[in-house]
Amino acid sequence: MYSERGDVHERLGNLDRAIGDYGIAVAKDPGRVDLMEKLARMLLSSGNTVSAEAYISRVLAEDPYRVSAIVLRAELFESKGDPEGVLASLELFKECPNPGADNTVRMVKMLESMDHEEEARELMGNRHGSGPDEKTIRRYAERALRRAFATRTDSCDPDMLSALGMDHVMVRKVSDYIGTYPDYGRISPGSDEFEYMEVKSRDVIMKCRWTDLENESRIPLDKVFVTGGFS
Repeated sequence: MYSERGDVHERLGNLDRAIGDYGIAVAKDPGRVDLMEKLARMLLSSGNTVSAEAYISRVLAEDPYRVSAIVLRAELFESKGDPEGVLASLELFKECPNPGADNTVRMVKMLESMDHEEEARELMGNRHGSGPDEKTIRRYAERALRRAFATRTDSCDPDMLSALGMDHVMVRKVSDYIGTYPDYGRISPGSDEFEYMEVKSRDVIMKCRWTDLENESRIPLDKVFVTGGFS
């Protein structure tokens, strides 16, 4: 109940009320690391870095390889102007078996902002090191999302992925790739990226005719991918 209220207040822009509702939800269900991470993200947005860091530490104590929480930890230290904290987050990030391309790019940008150019180049080099394999996974993932949208099938359905000509190893890799996208990135109102994504968001919502917030609080990735014309 309180988590749903928090979702509504967050979408309405009532950050203080959303934080309060999520705080109660976490207190009632301390095992929900997803709620703890959401609460930490909102606390960071509100400037409460001390409480945000405490919740992030709790999340990572429960799930040390939760990539989104590790990236959020790096964002927290970046906001505090703490380059050593960002480097410590990088070490946690390197332990993750499949951090995903988007998370890697976000980490690289934070390293660059903290003048850790060498570490940024190394991380980006590791990302590109898998070269052709990553490109193949991305191409298969794009095909899977289009097929899922056309057939109204789950984008990670193993039968659908196998039908695209993948072996069982590639099926697992593509499923992992699709499943690692973050809820949302850092929000910087007024930036070019923010304005671009705002226009894209309106476009997707109109094309999907998305009006049922209660029963469908999140548009499926395949709908966003196809209707938004993303790659």
